[in-house]
Amino acid sequence: MNPSKTNAQELFAEIGRKLKAGREAKGIGLGELSANIRINQSYLQFIEAGELDKLPAMTFIRGFLRNYAVAVGLDEGEIIAEFKQVVETADQGPMPLEPPAEVSPQPMVTFSPTKALLVTAIVAMIVWAVYLIVQVATAPDAGVTTTEEETSSQQAAAPSAPVPTPQAPTPTVSALGAKPAVPASPPQAQLPVEPPSNLQLTLKGLERSWVRLSVDRREPVDVLIDPAETGEWEANEEFRLTIGKSHGVSVYLNGEEIILPREHNVLIPELVLNKLTLLKLEN
Repeated sequence: MNPSKTNAQELFAEIGRKLKAGREAKGIGLGELSANIRINQSYLQFIEAGELDKLPAMTFIRGFLRNYAVAVGLDEGEIIAEFKQVVETADQGPMPLEPPAEVSPQPMVTFSPTKALLVTAIVAMIVWAVYLIVQVATAPDAGVTTTEEETSSQQAAAPSAPVPTPQAPTPTVSALGAKPAVPASPPQAQLPVEPPSNLQLTLKGLERSWVRLSVDRREPVDVLIDPAETGEWEANEEFRLTIGKSHGVSVYLNGEEIILPREHNVLIPELVLNKLTLLKLEN
């Protein structure tokens, strides 16, 4: 094994022993701690056992350690400082404050007043064009009038002949005295309505924050969101989110806000949003 990696694991094991001792001193069970800080219990077991290789990326481990230390009353700054030594010993370079932004499943959409006006103008032009097409399709046929005028001219040029007086047709009345049936007017054509997408996720930045996002169980990606920035994604089945810190973003599913934990700056792992979530929000 790489000597630097061995040293990093030893340093990390010491952090795990210190955290475990703090938890036991507080009399907090591992399951209770997992529920309090919303971190998978297996991850907490790996931390206490010093099994660095079984944990996710370094950025996530940093958040786990911070939340763990705060929950058991240890100095979070001291724990994070020791973890930075683990990272440097593992020869991975300085720890970034934020995870790198990657290509999201669909491009980030940033809304600005100029873009909003442009989109509104394009939509208005499309609606106007559809209205003109419908008006032309339903207008009376001008060719009928022309044909009647030509027929009248031909009759005037032909030798006069006695023209029988047309008799108005007598409406047929049934034996029960009912009025003659009037043919129903043809139904008006209806424009097709495009069905809405299944699931739509909207993220609105409140503070500079990062979100790890998986759409329909595809490979997750990390996205950086700045304050006042908005992003939208679509899915057929579900979204899975890990939010770097609570109160960093607002989350909406098909326009309905998802209520996040009240604690500030808490990591929110594995938030699953699917059709069942949408059904609960609508009810």
